[in-house]
Amino acid sequence: MKMSTWMPVARFLKLKTSLSESRLSLLGSVMGASPTRAMHSYRIHQERGSNKSFVESFDFALKHPNKISLSIALNRCGHAGAWRHVFRLLELIQNDSRLLRRLDPITYTAMISSCNRCGNWTKAIEIFERLKETDGIRLDSITHNAAIGAYATGGNAAGAFGVLNAFPNQSLKVDEATFNSVLAACAKSEDNWVLALEALEAMQNLGIKPTTRTYNTALLSSRMHEFGKRLLKEMDEQNLSRDKFTYATLYNTGFPVDSLEACRLWEDMGLRHVRPDTVTLNAFLLYLGNEGAWKIAIKYFRMARSFTNKINSPRTSNMRVQYPKPDNYTYTIFLSLLTDNGNWKTALDTMDELTSTGEVLNDAVFTCGLSACIRGDAWEEGLVIMRKMSRAMVNPRPKHYSQILARMSTPPHIALGIVQDMASGGIPISKRTAYVTLKASQSNPNNWQQTLILASKLRYLGVNITAKNFTELIRRTVQRNSTSDVLNLFHSMRIAELEPDSHSYGIAIQACQPLDLKQRAIRAYYDLNRRGYHNVLAYNEKWKRRETFDRSAILPDSLLTDPGGGSLSAEQEILIYARF
Repeated sequence: MKMSTWMPVARFLKLKTSLSESRLSLLGSVMGASPTRAMHSYRIHQERGSNKSFVESFDFALKHPNKISLSIALNRCGHAGAWRHVFRLLELIQNDSRLLRRLDPITYTAMISSCNRCGNWTKAIEIFERLKETDGIRLDSITHNAAIGAYATGGNAAGAFGVLNAFPNQSLKVDEATFNSVLAACAKSEDNWVLALEALEAMQNLGIKPTTRTYNTALLSSRMHEFGKRLLKEMDEQNLSRDKFTYATLYNTGFPVDSLEACRLWEDMGLRHVRPDTVTLNAFLLYLGNEGAWKIAIKYFRMARSFTNKINSPRTSNMRVQYPKPDNYTYTIFLSLLTDNGNWKTALDTMDELTSTGEVLNDAVFTCGLSACIRGDAWEEGLVIMRKMSRAMVNPRPKHYSQILARMSTPPHIALGIVQDMASGGIPISKRTAYVTLKASQSNPNNWQQTLILASKLRYLGVNITAKNFTELIRRTVQRNSTSDVLNLFHSMRIAELEPDSHSYGIAIQACQPLDLKQRAIRAYYDLNRRGYHNVLAYNEKWKRRETFDRSAILPDSLLTDPGGGSLSAEQEILIYARF
């Protein structure tokens, strides 16, 4: 009896809590199904029909460990990706040898599959090997299929074929699902298409007829164009229809040789009356973008955006193509294509269009919009996108703030406001973002007061800010021929407990123009005395006694003192300030 017949029976009996295995086995015998099949149907009903979360199932399995509660809890925890809960249940089972032997193949399959779903396929194989070596445990074909699926996750085709070769020795039935898992393992190996051919030939030798799903899985290995053409030809010869997954797989594996063939495949779906879904559309657009045919990709995106229902194809007037509704991933592909090809303004206009029409956008789409702002150094548009994120109930994360702070020429007072918003919202700011933000705010020396306020705020937030972080600001201020401003900057740095160090004064002196003999002497002095700029007179005495390495440089006493007969030069002012 098929499982589909059993499900209404299970619902009719309202199997929501528990049912004795003996009664369920008897009911299965009366209905013509094996007890194992009846139990499997019951557990599927329990797993799908109950509203309990995986945590409740986990807690129940810990208190009442048996093959039913454990299989349900393992499957639910595996689907939720709760690997800690899965490992806790596995530890419970492995520490109790009597409990391990009382379980059945369905529970053993759940043990393997839950580990695989949590991303630990090696642990799944380890459990499978341990179960094979344990006396009194018999594994069925479904359990072996789960092991092959784990090998497929790891791309270990040799291991998958090893499990497949063990089927005849253990009198296990090989079916289509077994070979689908083997083909999935072949797709991730190096000689993928050779191994896929071997699997298909073995399948035919056993008299198992491949289905469209089988060929779709085999097409994952179609990175070799001729192999993909061969598989498509075999599908046509066996009257197997192509579906949307067939075309999505072809695009994802790079089967088309160029953008023209990719467009022909898209039209072929209309000829075969295959309605593409959003996944197929995304794969098609992504392939065009990777091939450099971004203009064609934009054209198809606009068609899908404008027409959700059937429209006439631009290439074949008598063909009707159904375009799926774009999703957020489609928008990210489109915005990335525009931004990467220098059309960041068009990307921002598209963002405005999407938000104005009420599209529900996610974090990834807004991130692409901010990337477009970075390409155009448009910090004002970036702030607008941040406000739109808040209105769309998408909470900005540290990376979004970092994109505006660290990668755009954001003015210091705007950067200060953003940092304050982050502090009030409890959003941490990384050291790298803080340093790059402080450096970016120094692009305009007229705003050095705001830059100091920003530095003080960053220090308050726990970021270690020193005088070395103001190198660019000092250089630009001196180059603006404003000695008074740089002295005021030094004074303000001292007040803000950011004492200028030798590096700060060295940068200021080196930025003085024009570069004459006097300037070169001072530069030599500062370059060779980096650890003691305040001790000017002591260095001068050493220079007179020729105890320094800059004997070719000229450093007369008049450079260190006010000559009294005229105004001080920029470098003299900085020197005198450095002494005191």
